[in-house]
Amino acid sequence: MRTLSKVSIASLVVGIMVAAGGCKKDAETVPAPADQATAATEPVAAPEPAPVDAATKYDGKIVHQPDAGRGKDDGWFLVKDGKRRWITEATWLEANGYKATDVIYITSEEFNAIPEDPRPLPETEPAVAPSSADATSPPETH
Repeated sequence: MRTLSKVSIASLVVGIMVAAGGCKKDAETVPAPADQATAATEPVAAPEPAPVDAATKYDGKIVHQPDAGRGKDDGWFLVKDGKRRWITEATWLEANGYKATDVIYITSEEFNAIPEDPRPLPETEPAVAPSSADATSPPETH
């Protein structure tokens, strides 16, 4: 029978301990099944916010789309009550509390998504013809 030296026994004990420690360590670091690992590491996407339509987004604002030779559609429009109204005179802006720097440039897609109110701004009052008596009478003097 063969006898083992102290060095051989110590080496054998160390080998067993390393093997046992290695097994324990391997058991702790065994990867989870693929479906569990993926679920734990995939970011959860936040729900998409509800889209806001352009008429709501720009309500109360002056909008303008890129110029493209489209006549009035290249002009400035006030968005109000879900519709856009063409501003025919630049003086309307200041008279109504707006400045040219308030104009928001939007895409043609957003512009076209806002229904048009056919009444331009400023609204013009229908001309009232003077009565025949007013036309022939001289102005009163006091």
